[in-house]
Amino acid sequence: MAIKRYLIKENILTMMSGTFYENINFNGKAITVASHFIVANDTSHISKTIIDGSKAENPDSASVVLFVSGEDTTSVLTGFTITGGAGTAWISPYAEKMILGGGIFCNKSGARICYNIIRDNALNVDDFGVEGGGIAAEADSVNTLLIVENNVISNNHVESKNKSAQCGGVGIFMKCRIVNNTIQENQAIGYEFSAAAGLGVGQWDNVLIKDNIISGNKGIVTESNNYVYAVVMLYQGSVDFTGNILQHNTNEGGKSPIGTVMYAYDVNGATIKGNTFSENSFKTNEFFARACNFNNCTNVLVDSNFIRDNVGVSGLYFYKTEAIVRRNEIINNKGFYGVAIAGWESTLFIENNAIAKNTAVTSTGGIWLTKMNSALVQNNLIYENKALYAGCGGVAVWDGTNQQLATFEQPNSTMPIYRRANLRKVPSHSTSLIPDFGAVVLINNTICNNSAKNYGGGIYVSGWETYSINNIIWGNTAGTDGAQI
Repeated sequence: MAIKRYLIKENILTMMSGTFYENINFNGKAITVASHFIVANDTSHISKTIIDGSKAENPDSASVVLFVSGEDTTSVLTGFTITGGAGTAWISPYAEKMILGGGIFCNKSGARICYNIIRDNALNVDDFGVEGGGIAAEADSVNTLLIVENNVISNNHVESKNKSAQCGGVGIFMKCRIVNNTIQENQAIGYEFSAAAGLGVGQWDNVLIKDNIISGNKGIVTESNNYVYAVVMLYQGSVDFTGNILQHNTNEGGKSPIGTVMYAYDVNGATIKGNTFSENSFKTNEFFARACNFNNCTNVLVDSNFIRDNVGVSGLYFYKTEAIVRRNEIINNKGFYGVAIAGWESTLFIENNAIAKNTAVTSTGGIWLTKMNSALVQNNLIYENKALYAGCGGVAVWDGTNQQLATFEQPNSTMPIYRRANLRKVPSHSTSLIPDFGAVVLINNTICNNSAKNYGGGIYVSGWETYSINNIIWGNTAGTDGAQI
């Protein structure tokens, strides 16, 4: 079908309703390409004006829309359905060929992408890594901004039979603002690893991810000894992740999940505030399957989130991380170990949280702290948490050597996903609001009606300096093998 267009203004190009088999390259132009939605303000034009990239002449340039010539946010794409894309070849900093950006690909360029439906784009390859079924953006060291607002990004698919697959919906590794999008039902299926089935961002400061719905995305790794990473991944840089809803997401396969819902690595400055993490799942209970898993992060604030009703997915995990955790509701999650909050070799300030009715298959339904640099746990309500198999319903503190409490393989730099994260190092800074006790201090908490099969219904401490001050510890129960405090 011939493309029907008419020019409204000098820099606005409008397409009438219909299906157009075309691959669009903005070629560096500061123009707005829009459907009749921009004129009528009628959202029905979005689904009726379809750009289908399935008939690309060059298979190495088969994204539906390209921003690859130094564009910025004065280049605008709005009011379309973007579908049928198969991605564009890109050489990574490791000289590896990858296929990126089924629907939209940005390289060394910015754009404003708003009020579009980006659906049913698919990257299916054998021997290359794939990234960004709906949208992929790589800065390649160019400091420019990408704005992604008010889009529906759904049913996009990335799959590699022998390499990695990441960012089934959106993968943006540049300065970006991602606001008020629906990112749903996307998949990432990989052999080496699967990561960020819904959204992957990072390597730049001041990233904003706000008021998005991230739902029903799935990550699958096909090799049993490899890893499936989270549905949302944050790499380095700094991020404001606020007001998002993450629900019904899942990961499957492999050795274990690393942060089933969100995984943050080497981030310096993260605000995770006012989000809802609910009804996400992993088919087996694994220690690292978390609503939020933080590894080697600094200046983290986790504030006023709702984390509830997840299955095979625990709440928060902090590994070698400095964080403030306050005013969260972590309720009715079913996980493996340390279900509400777990910390390992970290510095944490945990205050004013409601931690209730979480169930651990093994130990510690509530808070689990190991070899902590410092931790202040104050003014929390910790009640009706359970440990079904081993010890500690409420709070466990230990030195990592007691064989009754399990040890775990920590994520490390040999895992393939870390090669990308090491592209750009961010200086570390201490979180100044956390007191440096060199111990764990529990003060003014209410710890009640927790239970454990074996030991420590309320609190269990083994081999680590711990102080309990002015807490209410009441109605906790444990089996005959341990104390009931």
